[in-house]
Amino acid sequence: MSKTHLEKKYKELIDKFQDETNVNKHRIRLSSSEENHDTRLDTRALKDLQHEKPVYTGGAEDWWKDVIRRTALSAGGDPEKLENSLPLIVPRLMHRFSSSEGYKAFDDVIPTLSLLKNKGFKTGVVTNSDSRIKSVIADLGLSTYLDIVVVSEEEGIEKPDKEIWQRTCSRLNIHTSKACHTGDELVCDYYGAQKAGLHPFLLRRPGSEGEGERKEVDEGLNDINVIQTLGEIVEKI
Repeated sequence: MSKTHLEKKYKELIDKFQDETNVNKHRIRLSSSEENHDTRLDTRALKDLQHEKPVYTGGAEDWWKDVIRRTALSAGGDPEKLENSLPLIVPRLMHRFSSSEGYKAFDDVIPTLSLLKNKGFKTGVVTNSDSRIKSVIADLGLSTYLDIVVVSEEEGIEKPDKEIWQRTCSRLNIHTSKACHTGDELVCDYYGAQKAGLHPFLLRRPGSEGEGERKEVDEGLNDINVIQTLGEIVEKI
């Protein structure tokens, strides 16, 4: 589960900043039917802040406030109205993305986790997220199928640092060479897990919600274990 997929500009969100009356349901999600790129966070704002303030330095709410501020300003938002609106908007968004209200699991997630559990596999989530993601996972009905959830904010480290996978495997009493990791980011998920000694798979779902969302410029996938659905992992392990 990634910190955020879905990342371009939030024109509609900025409109809400300016009128201060409502908050539109944007999508930092596991999946969504929305295809309007104007309602997605700015990738640059996220990446810049991830480098400047890794692991939610300064606290998750202030971290996300900065992402929203940068996104709004880059899309032409009024600075004064933005600053006046942030104290109202940010807590609402933080609350919204503490439950399934702001997220949706892909249709193959629960069936795949259930099948793996029935086969005796231990499963877990390693996420570059803040601690709210645990309540989201529970609200989506995923907790029943998971043995562990490891959150970067709580660990003080994040993917692609190999230690986050090493800690996870240690807590599950599994050697890293016996574990696999599936994620949609080539560097953070695939290469990070590979460096930690796990067997990595890069999940690239077809369509607007898949291939384009995490693909980097000039990204090469030669010799990369790519899957298009989570269910394929069952056939490969």
